[in-house]
Amino acid sequence: MIIVSWLVGRLAIGVGGYEEAVGWVGALLVAVSAFGHRHGHIRVTVRRLVLVTLAVASYIAFVFDGFGRLEFVALVFGTAIAGGSLSGGRRLKAAMLVVLIPGLYVLGASRAGGGRSIDFDSDYDGLGSIVGPLDIFAGLIEGGHDGAHGRTLLGSATLWVPSAVWPDKPVAFGRELAYVFRPELVDRSSISLASLFGGEWYWNFGWLGPILAVPALALFLRLLDRALAGRLARPVDDPPTALRLLTVVVAVSAVSEMFWAGSNSYASRLLGRMIVLAAIFGVTVVFRQHRSPERIERHPRRPAVGLGEA
Repeated sequence: MIIVSWLVGRLAIGVGGYEEAVGWVGALLVAVSAFGHRHGHIRVTVRRLVLVTLAVASYIAFVFDGFGRLEFVALVFGTAIAGGSLSGGRRLKAAMLVVLIPGLYVLGASRAGGGRSIDFDSDYDGLGSIVGPLDIFAGLIEGGHDGAHGRTLLGSATLWVPSAVWPDKPVAFGRELAYVFRPELVDRSSISLASLFGGEWYWNFGWLGPILAVPALALFLRLLDRALAGRLARPVDDPPTALRLLTVVVAVSAVSEMFWAGSNSYASRLLGRMIVLAAIFGVTVVFRQHRSPERIERHPRRPAVGLGEA
């Protein structure tokens, strides 16, 4: 999948911008498959660790273009989640904190030094983009809010509705910010700014927004946590099970994008990855239905045994 994504990019084949999503999902699929376990036993070898490292490195080298670094952060989070059963939770969290600050600096420097750039001043590009959302949040507080009353949240929830069906559909939060902070660029680019998850709720509901955002985010994370815990407790012993686990890991790992850039960033990138996953599911179902009866008889599928049943 990473190779396919790279070839699409090299050949400039228009596939609706999903080429990066294909490579992203492919790299994470390698991690989920390699770090999965069968019948309650962790399957860890140096070869598998090297394989996951090569998959992530290949995505960075051949697919990732330096822009949209939150996608890279989400991929790292997803890989850590997939391998969470390999290490104690505290050690994993400590490792994430150790690499967080230097990782952000390196990613910011790489964008400032040669990645694809956005079309406005360096205060919000390169290393400036690391603190840009905080600066914009401060600007929102200084200038007040427009009382969107949930308009941008509705836009994120209805992202899947085509504009041809709903021409007046609410625009993304980042696009609304562009009208306020960079109006001169709106007509000649698809510029979108970020102002954190709390900034979006402030934009919609004033000071009540960040207060409401806390229980809303906690409930959402709780639902994701339950789904992830349920999937991690099951053995990864066939492609459909691995894809179900991958689906939950994709949803959880993208939370970092939602926190930094708002609900639309989460929804739009999640939608692209889910479309890729749906395509993989479809191919898997067709392949399994067309397997020869003789092969199935020679290699019968072993019944799944969960951790609680072992």
